[in-house]
Amino acid sequence: LTEANVSSETSIYEIGASPPFGNLELKSKNSSLVVVSNHTNQLNWGDLTSREITGNLHSYLSSMSIVCGQVSAETRLPTPPLDGEHGALSETHNRIALLEGTLLTWKKQIKNVLQQDPEAQLKLGLNPTPDTEISFWKTRANNLNSISEQLSSKPNRRILRALEI
Repeated sequence: LTEANVSSETSIYEIGASPPFGNLELKSKNSSLVVVSNHTNQLNWGDLTSREITGNLHSYLSSMSIVCGQVSAETRLPTPPLDGEHGALSETHNRIALLEGTLLTWKKQIKNVLQQDPEAQLKLGLNPTPDTEISFWKTRANNLNSISEQLSSKPNRRILRALEI
């Protein structure tokens, strides 16, 4: 690191500009993913270690995306890096496995939204008001609309096409 290249080789993050998890997600994508996807680093680690580190980082990023959605009270479908992005897998077999894992994660998230019970508070012995039920259905509609929009997005359509679904 030199005075001449410091601005191009470092990143500055403002803490507090967005929710803390959002900052962590952004930093992970912009720094950790770059290091892990670096071909020279992967050669030094060896094939098995490289695959394990990359897989664990993708899993972490997926979890972080889900947590950021939960903090924002929304369902966020995590997407892995696609072609041309840092961290995109080059081997077809690994890429398909990553996309299939992504699809399974989406399935679990969608299933969780669909299985939410409007009578859950009543079954717990609470006495919910009609406003509580209206709030439940509004939240559910927002989640389903958000999921629909995300599935219709160009990156997610690419994932679905890659798996021929």
